[in-house]
Order: sequence, then C-alpha cells, then structure tokens
Amino acid sequence: MTLRPDILGNLLSVMGSLALFLLGMKLMSEALQRIMGSRLRQLFTSGPTNRINDVASGALVTGLTQSSSAVILLIISFISAGLIPIMQGLSVMIGANIGTTITGWIIALLGFNSHFLVYLLPLMGISLPLLFIPGRHYRAYGEFLMGFSMLFLGVYFLTWSLSANAPLNEWVNQYTHDIFTWKQLLLYTFAGILLSIVIPSSNATLALIFVLCFAGYLPLEYAASLVAGQNFGTTIWVILAAYHANAASRRIAAGHWWFNLIGLVLSLILFYPLLWVSIEVALFISQTTVLNPTAAPIALAAFHTFFNLLPALVIIPAMPAFKWLIYQFIPYRSGENKALQLRYFKSRFIVSNEVNLIQAAEEIHLFGKHVELM
Repeated sequence: MTLRPDILGNLLSVMGSLALFLLGMKLMSEALQRIMGSRLRQLFTSGPTNRINDVASGALVTGLTQSSSAVILLIISFISAGLIPIMQGLSVMIGANIGTTITGWIIALLGFNSHFLVYLLPLMGISLPLLFIPGRHYRAYGEFLMGFSMLFLGVYFLTWSLSANAPLNEWVNQYTHDIFTWKQLLLYTFAGILLSIVIPSSNATLALIFVLCFAGYLPLEYAASLVAGQNFGTTIWVILAAYHANAASRRIAAGHWWFNLIGLVLSLILFYPLLWVSIEVALFISQTTVLNPTAAPIALAAFHTFFNLLPALVIIPAMPAFKWLIYQFIPYRSGENKALQLRYFKSRFIVSNEVNLIQAAEEIHLFGKHVELM
C-alpha cells in the first residue's frame, strides 16, 4: 500500500513544521539557561525556603527557561549534589509544573495572531548580527530571538500545513462524534499519553493539539482530553532521567508522576466544570461571545493551567503527607548512602555543565572526607 502524494506531502509538511518548532524551542530554552547562568542555582539555594517561595521559584524558572523537563532535571541534579533537600525539591517540582503552562499561554495568545506574525522575520533579522558579535551573552541573546521567531514560524507553518487538508479531515471525522461521552474522554486521554511518548516535547505536543483545534479538526472536548493525556504522559521522560540517579532523585521523579496522576484524575472527574470555566476565560480574554477558532486555543491553555493548579492546591497544604506517600513508593534503604559508591553524580542525563561541575566537586569533597578517616 502506497501513500498518496498529497497525503505524503502534507505529512512531511507537518513533520517539518514540528521540527522547526522544536528547534526554535531548543534554541530559546538553551539561550535563556545560558543568560541566567549561575542565577538558576541561586534562585533555588539562596534566600528563605518555604513551600510558597519554593513553588514560586520553580514556576518562575520554568517560565523563564520555557522547559519544565529541564527544570525538573535540574532539581534532580541539585538533589543528587546535595544542594537542596527533598522537601524543597518537591515544592520546586510543583512550581515547575505550574510554570510550564506559561508556554501554552504564549502559543495561544500570540501563535494564532496574524498581526504578531509580521514581526517574526524582522526579529530574525535583528538576531543575525548578534550571533556573530564577540561575547557569550550577545550570542545567547541572538539565539533567543532566533529561537523565539522560529517557534512561532513553526506554529504558523503547522497551521498552514493542516488547513484545508481534506484527507486528514476525513480520517479525523471517523474518530470524532457529535456526542462526546466518557468513552471518548478516556480514549482521547490515552491517545494524548501516547502522543507525548511519540513526541518527546510537551510544548510541541501542546502546539499540535492547539493547531488541530484551531483548524477545526478537533472539537474542544476532544482537544482538552488530549491535553490532559499529554500532560500526564510527559512524566515518562523524567522517570527515565532519574532511573540511574540516587534514591532522593528518584523520589522527585516519583513525586512528579504522582502530581500529574492526581491532576489527571481530578481533571477527568471535574472535566465538564473545568471546560466550562476555561471557555468563559477564553471568551473574556478574546472579548467575544462565541468560541471562535482564535479563542479555542486560549480555552485549551486555560484548561492546561487548571490541570496543574488543581493538584498543587491539594498537595501544597498536605506536603508532609505527600512526602510520606513518596517514601512508601520508594522507601528508604539502609545501604543507599554507602561510602564506596558515587552519591551525587549518578544520572546519565547531562543537564548543564555548571551542575555537572557542582556534582563532581561534591564527589571530590566526599572522597576527601573518606581519605581523611583512613
């Protein structure tokens, strides 16, 4: 069986648009991390620590770096290096989940605004000379502007690739119905989980769902189900990252999984009330009385925000109980702090050079203590 040329061309266009989006997100996120530098560590390790401050710092750093996965991997590395305790790491993790919704709002508010798109090419033109000016920060600022522009160009080309796509519309219509039931809710939630595993970027998956809803391929209920599923499905990558880390880091990954599982259960139970509130928020922001295609992504961004706010409101007041739950999941073992093994530097995932240097310094310091006792 061979693919029709038009279907193959549309498929390649969608893949190319997602690739452009992912490249822009990667450039922007890495540039922001380089611009912030050691201030990332200072946000977590300096100043008074309490649940609210730690949640706020996690949300702030995630909003600035535009990558919740990178921030959670950073938390895992900091805990592995002994820089922050697990209770603080759990609070920052909750903040990172809240902060990741900022990207959805940026895409929903700007990605489908035709007036904003005319500024993207001039922004890329401004970024070009910055890439060649000597100085690390100039290049980082240039890469940020370039990545920012490429991100929204990816959204634009994705919208263009999916518009007036008759074969795709026929295929989607086979799996969407006029009456949305609990069966469709669970089916599309599971599809969202699979989608987040196939596309290892929550932001790219979110952008694809937004565009499908904007282009009219998915009704809002189906798209919201996909959003709920993809938000939970992203936990698999954090679990893989922490698999070879120490026990404390695995507990953070487990906390991330439990947080999103609680959010998934609550969002499914309260699906229709949350969707109604999300629609009202979208109508208020877009200043319309009917949910038009431009307002639909805003409603999905609001639903995505509520998905992450609900478990935060449940867990933050009961943080000791949440910690107890995680320790039941990954109990403390007497041999997990043995002297003759790497304690801080165990994850196979490279987060940043600075974090790796911190971990190596902590291992050398620990080894020095062992030598001193000999």
